[in-house]
Order: sequence, then C-alpha cells, then structure tokens
Amino acid sequence: HGKWLGEVVRAAWTSRTGRRVLSQVTRLSNQRGRPISVFLTDLRANNGEYVYDWDMIQLGQHYLKKDPVEAAPTLVHELLHVVQKSLVLPTDAIEMELEAYMVTFDVMRELDVPFEKGSFYKSAYRKFQGPLPEFVKWLTKEYSGNYSLIGSRMSKYVEALEKRRDKYRRSLARLDKR
Repeated sequence: HGKWLGEVVRAAWTSRTGRRVLSQVTRLSNQRGRPISVFLTDLRANNGEYVYDWDMIQLGQHYLKKDPVEAAPTLVHELLHVVQKSLVLPTDAIEMELEAYMVTFDVMRELDVPFEKGSFYKSAYRKFQGPLPEFVKWLTKEYSGNYSLIGSRMSKYVEALEKRRDKYRRSLARLDKR
C-alpha cells in the first residue's frame, strides 16, 4: 500500500499541524536511522493505533476505500504518539490522547475533512465542544486502560502501573503452571 500511503503523507504535509508532527517524526526517523513502520489492517471500529511494544503504526484498512486525505488526521494522530514516546512521556497517560485529539481536530479542520456520521471522531469533537473537564472524563472512560495525570501526582501514576504489572505477572504465573 506504499503508493496509497504516500498520498496520505502528501495530504498530511498540506496541513500546518500535520507538517509540524511530520517534521518531528522525520527528525526522529533520521536519528534512529530507520523509518516508522505503518501497516494497514482490520482494526474493526478503530481508525488507527500506535503499538508501543512493536514501535509501529496500524491504520484501519477501511481507509483504503476512501480519499487518502481522510486518513491523514489519523496518521498524524498516531505519529504524534511516536513523538510522545520518543520524548519519554508517560505513553498511557490520558493527557497523551488529549494532545493527540487536539492535533487530529486541527488537521481535520486544516484539510477540510468532514466528520463522518456516527464516527468516533464526531462523538469526540461534540464532547470536546463542551467543558474541558467533561471531555477529559469522557475520554478517560473511552480509554479505560489509560491513566489521568490531571489532578494527581506522578507517584499515583507509577503506583497504578505497578499494580497493572503485578496483575500481569500473576496472570503469567498462573498460565505457566498450566
């Protein structure tokens, strides 16, 4: 899907916000000496995701049936997660998603990409139009595996991560016994 993906990247470069993120990713890729991997796959209702453990982006293959410009906001959203991880930010903090959605909405506006009826982006943008604390609360529910740092301390965040780690260790130990 290289040709199609090239068209998506070209569309993203026409957005001011997209150029900012793409420039950061280009510098990062040059420093690493390798490109950022992007795969198209069936993500069901999900538009895209950055797989932190594999350091790769997955885009929903449903975009192949659409104008490449429609995939540009999602690609930029996921590329921002690559940048966030490279800055050693807490990648599963809800604030990282909050920033990524701000970027997504800006790219959509700059590229004149409409919100698809019934889409997650449309729901998110509708919620975003209200008070910010309510949007953050809604986003936290949607991303139940992420933790909020707003109104909290880093020690609480680390504690939550350690609890999750311990839970997975116990689960692995049970599987090993089987």
